[in-house]
Amino acid sequence: MDSGDISFRRTSSFVKAFYTGVNTTWKGRIMIRWIGFILAVLAVYLLSTANPSIQHWGWLLSAISCAIWVYAGARDGDIARTLMEICYTILAIRGIINWWQ
Repeated sequence: MDSGDISFRRTSSFVKAFYTGVNTTWKGRIMIRWIGFILAVLAVYLLSTANPSIQHWGWLLSAISCAIWVYAGARDGDIARTLMEICYTILAIRGIINWWQ
């Protein structure tokens, strides 16, 4: 159903507002997921380097990336993914603390 469809033009204004609102929100959700993905790739790159002096930055990016995925999972209502990402976030914060000690 797109805005040029005849059935879309006959629907109520509430349905139209809901449909276009979902599309606008979905674009924002996709953008935040791409940011989370890019941060996760950068985190893995930093964590896999042989230079221990920069690995704490990898843990920091990992924690931020996981927090983004917690937000995305909570907005989607995906409880299992949200809980998994909460565990990863806690472990990434633990990694940061271990590297700073």
